[in-house]
Amino acid sequence: MSPPRLAAAEEWPAEAASLLDLTGTPAQLQELRTLQAHLAFAQGRFEDAALLSRGVLSEEDLRLPYRDRVRLSVLDGRPAIRAGRVEEGVAALQQLARQATQSRHVDLAAHVWQVPATTLAAGLHPSGAAS
Repeated sequence: MSPPRLAAAEEWPAEAASLLDLTGTPAQLQELRTLQAHLAFAQGRFEDAALLSRGVLSEEDLRLPYRDRVRLSVLDGRPAIRAGRVEEGVAALQQLARQATQSRHVDLAAHVWQVPATTLAAGLHPSGAAS
């Protein structure tokens, strides 16, 4: 994400949060926190992203669609890999990919399988550009 787009993405959740806190449905609040988790990851705040994702995923009445749940769960595996807990992160992502495959979400499974490779490559190439 380019810096101008990231800056714009930072403003929207803050504005939406004040409104949704007053009038939002549980599903809308979960969607907002999901966006906040993805934004935290895009900003390089990996542990924040993992904490936000775990918070949403641990809610008793989770209303996110399956695809959103899986994509949010991916945010747990990435910080573990980046923190050097490669086996832990890769194992979590493998489990997610297997679940997506078993539920016949092949494109989603492909996305999850791609994450360990790109995350590991980013660690090998600190600039983030895998060659």
